[in-house]
Amino acid sequence: MLKRIYRNPDLEQGHILKDIPFTIFSKKPLLLPGICLTPACDLVIQDNGIRKADYVLLSPLFDDEVFFKKFVVEKWGIDIETGALSKKRRDSLRNTISQILSDNNIRYYRIDIPYSGKGGWIVDFQLVQAFDYDVANSFEKKYKMQSSYKERIASKYGAYMGRIGTKNIDENRILDRLISIFSPCE
Repeated sequence: MLKRIYRNPDLEQGHILKDIPFTIFSKKPLLLPGICLTPACDLVIQDNGIRKADYVLLSPLFDDEVFFKKFVVEKWGIDIETGALSKKRRDSLRNTISQILSDNNIRYYRIDIPYSGKGGWIVDFQLVQAFDYDVANSFEKKYKMQSSYKERIASKYGAYMGRIGTKNIDENRILDRLISIFSPCE
């Protein structure tokens, strides 16, 4: 999935960068690793000597354990210290986390980290920040995503940004109706 970078080449789509000063969360920069989401065609220098993109899109990468602890606390209102969950809530939480890990939640993407001994990173496509190309290119590059993974994250980001707002369906109501067409066993 990732290849370690030992020199500092020009920025490419899928590069994992070290210590990006993200200001998405507050005016005070928070240093986090980040990934370049700008399409490769916008980063290439054209025949006229100019690249299409003056700015590049970087998204912060969150350690998956830290992300899920924060996710549990914020989204589920659970105190990590006591952490008591009913079986129903635990199963629901497990399903939600499983959707993110299995790439079935359009907002998130998980990246394995093969070299660090850690589990992985989570990309949240709602948290993207533009940086001047020269500034972004000056950040230390740590890893380069292999081609198929670069294409996958670009596709997921495009799908997330290209969503068309539609009314949420009541899945339980539809499931109940469809299941009810079968007679119960006696």
